[in-house]
Amino acid sequence: MIELNQCKRLSAVVFFASALAAVSTVSVAEEFKRLKLPSGISLQVPAQWSVQTPDQGPGFSVAEAASKRATLLIGHSVPKGALLRLRLGPVSKLTPARLQTLKPEALAKLNDAFFQGMKSVEKEKGPNVVSMREPAVVSVSGHPALRLGYLRAGADGAGENWEVVQLQIPLADRSVHVTMSWSADSDATWRPMMERVTSSLQF
Repeated sequence: MIELNQCKRLSAVVFFASALAAVSTVSVAEEFKRLKLPSGISLQVPAQWSVQTPDQGPGFSVAEAASKRATLLIGHSVPKGALLRLRLGPVSKLTPARLQTLKPEALAKLNDAFFQGMKSVEKEKGPNVVSMREPAVVSVSGHPALRLGYLRAGADGAGENWEVVQLQIPLADRSVHVTMSWSADSDATWRPMMERVTSSLQF
């Protein structure tokens, strides 16, 4: 009887500890903070991430930053398992109106061109592309965006693959480029976070 009671108490303690750990994990995962960039862009990122804003000096100009393809935000998880980069670019030839009318065949051609570009970069010690993801036109903050993605080999050659998603969002006076990448082994953890980052973008 004593051993049975002890087992019950031990089970209760283990259950309580597991439940507490689960609650703590969820609460940490759901902690986000909103960052306001001087270009009129804002977004939410996980609060515990390390964030840098390299190209935001006191004389910041949206037009100049776009012409120079300035990087506005670099963020990564701590410890590193996911990366985020946001930069500005000049007005894109791929206008919002044209983007909305792209047929699957045109999207496939864009994806092929993107793949060939990645392979040429790979020759210069760029990322090793394992496979391409299906391209799509999605909505980001009410604006049409081109989404391209691929699976790449780990940069350190350790065999760990990474998912990479690139968003190109053409606006009237500039284009916004967002690159998100994360460990494919932890896709169930990082993908929902990155989707929240994307849905939080405001221009």
